[in-house]
Amino acid sequence: MSKMEIVTRGFDHNDKHYVIKVFQVGNKYIAVPYLNGRVAIPYPYSVEVGNTDDWVFNYGNKPPCVRLLEIVALDIKEGNGLKKDA
Repeated sequence: MSKMEIVTRGFDHNDKHYVIKVFQVGNKYIAVPYLNGRVAIPYPYSVEVGNTDDWVFNYGNKPPCVRLLEIVALDIKEGNGLKKDA
């Protein structure tokens, strides 16, 4: 299966600029946060979705990729999982 980048979003926090990229591999979305071109959190965030009904049930009216962006950004803002040098 090919890996396709579907969303990239940047945001600033504590005078640092983070970039979160969401990739699609089959029916799985994978979010990876970056700081200065390096991975900021040592593990990827992912969600597997079947069909649109699953999206509404599990994520409200937001597509899973958008919800993943929100979760990753919130973890960064709260300091969860950040590498020591991030």
